[in-house]
This record gives sequence, structure tokens and C-alpha cells, in this order.
Amino acid sequence: MTALIIFDDDQGDFGPLTDLRPAFQLRTGVSTTRRRIERLHGEACVAVRVSRPEHEVLWADGDAATLEALPPDLPVLCFNGRWAGGTALPEVAPGTALREAGTGDILAIHAPRLEAEAFLETGDPPTGCDVVEVAEGSLLRHPWDVLDRLPERLVDDIEASDVPVATGGAVVEGERIVRVHPEAVLHAGVVIDASA
Repeated sequence: MTALIIFDDDQGDFGPLTDLRPAFQLRTGVSTTRRRIERLHGEACVAVRVSRPEHEVLWADGDAATLEALPPDLPVLCFNGRWAGGTALPEVAPGTALREAGTGDILAIHAPRLEAEAFLETGDPPTGCDVVEVAEGSLLRHPWDVLDRLPERLVDDIEASDVPVATGGAVVEGERIVRVHPEAVLHAGVVIDASA
């Protein structure tokens, strides 16, 4: 078993968006980046690591274990909560780290718990760790990075959702007359409120 840890390295410049929440709790599509990372790995994270004390207080996960409580030799996959999603990533084999080209920021690292804990404290991959470069832009850094990728993340999240997709035409609620321009396109599932 490999334990999934999601961490916020506080290297993003998201302004007030991250004043009260870590980067992985930002809604970057239909869901948060944390949920998208968990979906990628097919399991819930066992712990989160944040860098700001106020995030620890506000976002401590009562169900999650602390990293220190895990067995020292347990393999741990630490995954950066600023992951942009959507890009194919190389496998993060044990003893491997993924580093973003251009910034040098670590996207993920797979190591025993004690080495992973040291990485989360220092930001430096363990000695002897194979470092694989991934494309620049694999990590979100600014609010506009979220907006630039929003259409793809919305599609990804909707396709992964078990919520049925609406088919058919628009729905009109209410008794008022609704006029639609002949060139307007109304997609399936649109609800028009004609009640007031």
C-alpha cells in the first residue's frame, strides 16, 4: 500500500483566494484540486500537509491520519496540491520525484515515510532520488492559470461525475412569454425563469 499525501508548498501566488484555504482546496472546476488528485490515484488521501498555521486550523481533516502516525517504512506518494491537471504524467515509481521544468517546483515524490516527511519540511528531494522533469505549467501559480484551464477541468470533472447529463431542450418555468433571438443557441438543460 502507498499512502497518498497532498501538500501545499505555498509557492502559488493566488492572492486572497488562498488566505483562508490551501491551494488544493480551491475549486478549479466542478471539484477541488484535492478531489481531482484523489480521483487520479483512485483513493482518498490519508493526510494533508499545509504550510500556513491558519490553514492547519481551518482545514485539518479529522478523518485523516497525521503523517507522523504512519509506519516509518510505509511508501508515501506526496502530491502537490497546485497540480494543474489534464496533462499526462509519468509514473511516479518508488524513489522518484517529478519536478516542473522552469520553476524547479516538485509536483510529486514517492519515498518511504521518513524521507517524504523530510522532503515536506525542506522541499528538497531525498539524496539518490531520481528526478524526472515534467512540462512547465504542470502546477498552478496564479488565479489566471485556473481560469485558463477551467474549460478542460469542467469537462474532465463532468465526465468523471456520476451525475446524469441533461439531454433535450431548454426548460421554461413560469407563465411569462419568453422571446429568444433566432440565432441564439439554448443548450440542453438550460432553465429559463419566466415567473417574474
